[in-house]
Amino acid sequence: MGFNRFLPLLAPIFAFIFLEFYFFWPKMVFVFSLFFYLLIFFSIRQFIKKSSQEENLFNFFIFPLVSFASVVAFSALLTNKFLVHSIFLLEFILIFIYFRSIYYKLLNINKYVKGHLENFSSYANFISFYFLSSAIYGYQVYLGINFSVLSLFFLLVSFLIIYQVFWINNLYSKENIFFIFLIVFCLLEMSWVISFMSLSYYISGLLLSVCYYIIIGLSRFFLLNKINKKIIRSYLVFGFLSIIIVLLTARWI
Repeated sequence: MGFNRFLPLLAPIFAFIFLEFYFFWPKMVFVFSLFFYLLIFFSIRQFIKKSSQEENLFNFFIFPLVSFASVVAFSALLTNKFLVHSIFLLEFILIFIYFRSIYYKLLNINKYVKGHLENFSSYANFISFYFLSSAIYGYQVYLGINFSVLSLFFLLVSFLIIYQVFWINNLYSKENIFFIFLIVFCLLEMSWVISFMSLSYYISGLLLSVCYYIIIGLSRFFLLNKINKKIIRSYLVFGFLSIIIVLLTARWI
C-alpha cells in the first residue's frame, strides 16, 4: 500500500517529463508515448490488483490514453513555446487528479468523494475532445490530409471518449450502446459541416466541442431519467449562445 500512495504523483510527473522530451525530440514521440502508456498501464494494473473491487483495467486506461494522445497531437500545431509548456502542465494536473481519484476509489474508499471521478471526467474529456477536434482541423489545413482519412481517427477516439463517459456514469449497457454510436455519428456529421467553414482550427474545434457538450449532457440526463424542460432549455441556451459568441468573435480566414 505504501508504494501505491506515490503512484498518483509519479505517473503525472513522468507524463510531464515525457512531454518535455517530446518537445525537444519530436521525432521520438512514439517512443516517449510508448513509455508513458506502459507506465500508466502498469500503474492502473497495480491499483486494481491491490483493490478488493473487481474493475476492468481498460476502462480506467481510456482517459490517460486519449488525453495524452490529444495533447501531443494538438501541441504539434502550436508555435508559441509558452502555450505548449502550459498545455503540458495542464496535462500533468489532469493526470494527477485522475490518478488520485482512482487511487481513492480503488484503495482508499473512505476518502473518496462520491461523484468526484464522474464530474472530473466530464470536464477533462471535454478538454481532450477539444484538443482532438482542433488537431484534426489543423492537420487538414496545414498538412493537407484528406478529412475523410482524419475522420476515421476521429471516429475511434470520440467513441472511446463517449464510452468512457457512459461507463464512469454507470450508463453503459448493451441496450445503451446504440446511443454511443448515435452520438459518434452525429458528431461526425457536425465535424464535416464545420470543416467547410473558413475558421481557424482552434475555433472549429471549439464549435464542435460545444456540440459535444450539449449532446453528451442531454444524453446523460435522458438515460438517468432526469431529463426535463428546464435542463433541455439550459443546455440549448448555453450551447447556442456559446456558438454565437464564438462565431462573432472568431477571426475568419
